[in-house]
Amino acid sequence: MSIKPGHNDVCPYILTRDANAQFKFLADVFDAIEVHRRVRPDGAGMHLTLRIGDSVVMLGERAGSHGLEASTHVYVSDVDATFKRALACGGRALSEPKDAASGDRACGVEDPLGNTWWIGTPLAR
Repeated sequence: MSIKPGHNDVCPYILTRDANAQFKFLADVFDAIEVHRRVRPDGAGMHLTLRIGDSVVMLGERAGSHGLEASTHVYVSDVDATFKRALACGGRALSEPKDAASGDRACGVEDPLGNTWWIGTPLAR
């Protein structure tokens, strides 16, 4: 399989009503780093490629759209701290951090653009 350098086999592509605002939320909460940006003449984020940890996430804006919801899982080193940052950045709690049967400490947050972020930290075994 041919994969673009620095990408994984599967890269989420989130369509949103405001790619610039979506990037700001991801940078503030998950320390996302911008890798590439293409903008429209009006400054709207036509396509953004981001890196969150070891993964690539792509963002696009659909002109005239109200945005499309996405649900994404992100592993972080401290789920409790990340949950607090997400709320401070305008996220809405879907589930508080708790130890789950999956073996992760996990929580859920809806961002200001309507996307769901499931956040987890593996529990020590």
